[in-house]
Amino acid sequence: MNMSLWYPYLFTWPIVMCHDAFLIHSAFSECGRCPRPMRFPSSLSRCRCPHLAPRSIMDLLDNITSLMTKTEKERAGRSKKTAEVSRFDENGKASNKIVVVINPGRTSGASTATPSTSSAVPKVVTMSHPSSSAVGRPTKHRQELGIESRGGCDFLIHRRLPIEMNGVYMDLSRAPEFVRRYHIDVSKVVQGKQKDVTRGPKQDFSTQQRRRALFALFKQLVTDNLDHFGEDRSKHVYDLGNTFYSIGCRITEQDGEVMFKMKPSEIVSSSAREFLPRRCQQLLFTVQYVGQIRIKDLRQNEDEGYLREACRFFEVLTSQYLYDGDSYNFANKFFESSVDKDVKIGEGKCVKSGFEKNVRMVSKGGDQATPVLQVVSLIVVTTHMETNRRFYIHGIEEAYAGKQFFETPEGKISVEQYFQEKYKRSLRFPRLPLATERKSANMLNYYPLELLVIEPGQRVSTRKLTGALTERMVQQARILPHEMRKDNRRQLAWAGLAGDDNEYLSSFRVRIFSEFVTSEGKVLAAPEITYKTGSLQPDGRGRLTWKLTERSQFFRPATVEAVSIVILDKAVHRNQASDFYHALARMGRSRGMEIRETNVKIHEMYSELNSRIEEHFRSVAGKVSMVMFVTKIRKDPVHDFIKLLEARYKVVTQHVSASTVLFCCQNRARIIENLLLKFNVKCGGLNHMISSTPVALRDRTSQRDMNGRLFNGKMFVAFELSHPAALSFYDRQNKKAAKEPTVVGFAYSKTLATDYTGCWWYQQPHLHNIQYIRDHFNVAFTCYFEENKSLPAEVVVYRSGASEGEFNQIKEEVRDIRAVAESMRDHNGGKPYRPRITVIVVQSRSNYRITPASSVEERSGRLRAAELNVPSGTCVDADIVNLRFREFIMTSQQASIGTSRPVRYTIIVEDKPERPLYEVEHMTHFLCHGHQVSILNVIPHNSNQSFRREFLRFSLLPKTLQNEVGLLG
Repeated sequence: MNMSLWYPYLFTWPIVMCHDAFLIHSAFSECGRCPRPMRFPSSLSRCRCPHLAPRSIMDLLDNITSLMTKTEKERAGRSKKTAEVSRFDENGKASNKIVVVINPGRTSGASTATPSTSSAVPKVVTMSHPSSSAVGRPTKHRQELGIESRGGCDFLIHRRLPIEMNGVYMDLSRAPEFVRRYHIDVSKVVQGKQKDVTRGPKQDFSTQQRRRALFALFKQLVTDNLDHFGEDRSKHVYDLGNTFYSIGCRITEQDGEVMFKMKPSEIVSSSAREFLPRRCQQLLFTVQYVGQIRIKDLRQNEDEGYLREACRFFEVLTSQYLYDGDSYNFANKFFESSVDKDVKIGEGKCVKSGFEKNVRMVSKGGDQATPVLQVVSLIVVTTHMETNRRFYIHGIEEAYAGKQFFETPEGKISVEQYFQEKYKRSLRFPRLPLATERKSANMLNYYPLELLVIEPGQRVSTRKLTGALTERMVQQARILPHEMRKDNRRQLAWAGLAGDDNEYLSSFRVRIFSEFVTSEGKVLAAPEITYKTGSLQPDGRGRLTWKLTERSQFFRPATVEAVSIVILDKAVHRNQASDFYHALARMGRSRGMEIRETNVKIHEMYSELNSRIEEHFRSVAGKVSMVMFVTKIRKDPVHDFIKLLEARYKVVTQHVSASTVLFCCQNRARIIENLLLKFNVKCGGLNHMISSTPVALRDRTSQRDMNGRLFNGKMFVAFELSHPAALSFYDRQNKKAAKEPTVVGFAYSKTLATDYTGCWWYQQPHLHNIQYIRDHFNVAFTCYFEENKSLPAEVVVYRSGASEGEFNQIKEEVRDIRAVAESMRDHNGGKPYRPRITVIVVQSRSNYRITPASSVEERSGRLRAAELNVPSGTCVDADIVNLRFREFIMTSQQASIGTSRPVRYTIIVEDKPERPLYEVEHMTHFLCHGHQVSILNVIPHNSNQSFRREFLRFSLLPKTLQNEVGLLG
């Protein structure tokens, strides 16, 4: 079996970072263009449309993933001859080659074709959002009836189109077959005790400082010991931890552990000297040979550990140029330290662009509190001492300098007096809060904010940004494909992955091609959307224009008994709130809902009065269908508190901004319609039903038969995990356990595929496999039985929050599901109940980008995202998919802004006989039309269950594992 090593390289992640400025004015933070693991509310590929829009709901980091091509014949069970490993020469002819796929975070676009390769060529792909100077035009797609696996397909594939992935090929034709792996320990001797230099605080500033110091120390170790390492230092690549790879190191297995010593006075690098403590007496390096790693001629049946180690080597190799330069590095994400291309978004914050790279195997009122939230856990430096010092901000004290006292040998003194007496400094802003530094479990140091400066290169979570900054950040993230392609090219050059300037690649005789990877995608037809009074059908080519007629009514309209509207901080006038509700009620009645305009009561409150808001919840609990809150801005801090009370008092809520209210008052039909979609579901209704469509089916298959195969007798399930923040360095040093639990969101369908419910629960912190599945699946099976008078014949689980390294753990979860099924005999007529189980891992935050590969012409006029992106339903299941599992990559949304982000679906558990892959693809694509976002309808609700509980971790609710809530949107 042939394979390609594919190297996804994610370019141009935006990030908001701290600059060198006063603390109260500067705390640069993270940007939404960067799909980093900090849960951005939107990403650079956030593309909204009235009914289908991608939403980032899964906090996923793509680990190194193995991918392998399977041909259609192979999937049909017909074997393919194994070709000889061919080679590409300098002219682009066949060669033994790896593919590097590069994935940018800020830009993307169409691109040129990659060099043709034989199906037997091992490739490494560096994933990158394609970029070039070309500008897009509508892509021409050819129509073709699809012939899929299993000898035939029951679906018509109306369109196929060449697509381009954000990856480039890596040529290994001249690379060595093996590289040597070494283990290295770096220790510092402080007061006679050895301490690991590679370990330390995980905050951004310390991470950058430690990274630069370790790389500088490793370079000096190599150059100072030529007898062991040789004269070419670029033949050794270091992962900044405990591993380096080499083709020039002379230490062998027989040498055992070889120790090198270095005195602080001998250290050349100023950054390394600054990093080490003043009391450091000596540095010790212990190097030991581990073994050889095969890096080319890898096969499908290669041990998974070998494949992972090969991927890891290429990750390290392609990072050396960046480690050796001046950049910010967070895991496998890199950002330029230069400020030339920073985009300032206000309030002392700016957006930085960068990229992420991975190697994969493939086959062919609360504004006043904002500064407090933004500075906690950042590193700052003092400005008032003779020798200024750095420290982490532990927290912010509300008491100001004149009111905060502490004990001294001379008696009690205020912070303001202390600075006046000791430093002769009169504070300019004595009434500002104080930053604290934790010295021990019971001791805090206090610092006026005006005397501190934030160290640059630190990120702040988007959740700590104001709504206005978030909006600006999202605007910067909306990059069209052709713009993203340009930036990809620039980032490739900056990373030393374009041209021949990278000495590390040259030493290992690895060459990276400049063209992006191409493949062929197919465009799946949209489903039929069924309403109470009719249905919407796709056209003859499978395209759906999702626009409701005046007579269209919800499939199951809700009955609204009473509604309470709460205006916070005088966001709008009472008459505007009344007009807003009347407009919503009129539209709701036209869609079949039962709403009386007289059953609404309007209240006015202030957001800082939590007790008053909670008292209102207590008074309306069980008496109203919904409580609607109106705030001045979209991202108001009171939102989390509202959702806490929603769960506590079991009252459904809807949070709307003043701008939305005013638009509805102006009878903006689209805005009212979008709001009504949530309003109907939250009040117990069902907007629509999905079904296969005759347009997508061959003559031999009826719509009824296909609906039976795809939806009937199935329970669709989704899991999502939300983990607490990492422990602080102080807590880890003192071996303190995490105080906050991980939250599991669980959603499942009851009758129809679009009708679902769910719950949440707590489990042990940072645990990636799901606990207590048996308890909650027992409830799910029982609920399904009560609704349908039978148990589901098949359970389809869409599992998010998992990387490839956790696939085996997920398989353990399936055993729990089977065990629950065995206990359902009473609902199965006393017979053993063994449903068919399919588990599909969903990665919506992957660094894949798919764009049309056809060349495009520059033209004048406005460029529309819908013309430049791939159409809704574009699916790829060959060439760039997983090595060991059946997988497909799909874009279900139609992009209206920016560059669309596809979703990876990997089938990791599947009972025999296997379902044809085309059925799973169409089933998944149809389910994506069941909700207002472009991923499966159970996933958004499930993610809401999980993420909403994040705020509840900090509440006074008991940390139980069995609290369940209804569908709270």
